[in-house]
Amino acid sequence: MSPGDRAWTGASPKAEAEPAVRKGRVPAMAAVIAIAAVAGALGGALVTAGLGHGSNSEVAATRNVGFEAAIARLDTDVLALKASAEQNAKPA
Repeated sequence: MSPGDRAWTGASPKAEAEPAVRKGRVPAMAAVIAIAAVAGALGGALVTAGLGHGSNSEVAATRNVGFEAAIARLDTDVLALKASAEQNAKPA
């Protein structure tokens, strides 16, 4: 092998392949961003369309009744505990 064939020029096959890889990343990233934007717009439109219906108020009213009943039971239990504590605190 002659000295000219063995001389290092500083360029490697890997270094030459990198710009081609980077050129392919930009369109792929742009496509992913475009798909995400379309999915976000579609999801937002569907949620906005769903908020206009009045069926949610019926469900909320049903949940409030159950919540109020649970609070009433807790109030009753707390009052019973207070009465029991007062009764036990009195000297016999």
